[in-house]
Amino acid sequence: MSPTHAELLVQRGRLLERISQQRIQLAQQAAPWAAVGSAVEVWLGKLRGGMVYLKQHPQPALLVSALLVLLGPKRSQRHARRALVLWRSWKWVQAWLVPD
Repeated sequence: MSPTHAELLVQRGRLLERISQQRIQLAQQAAPWAAVGSAVEVWLGKLRGGMVYLKQHPQPALLVSALLVLLGPKRSQRHARRALVLWRSWKWVQAWLVPD
């Protein structure tokens, strides 16, 4: 025996309501991942910007490569660490002298 048209419409309504509830539940479950996705997009944007900069200005990459070859990995790492500390210190002094 086949279902009548009215029974099919009722069943369709129930299914549509269930689909609606599932969409709401899925949106609530996916909300925390939206922040992660936006953070990844920001990071990828910065990475792309860095790659564009390196394509336009290859000298820093060549300098780092030359230092790595000339000094060796351990000494290069030690000097890079010192340079990073100096750069951060300089940025801190600039921020301290010229507040925003």
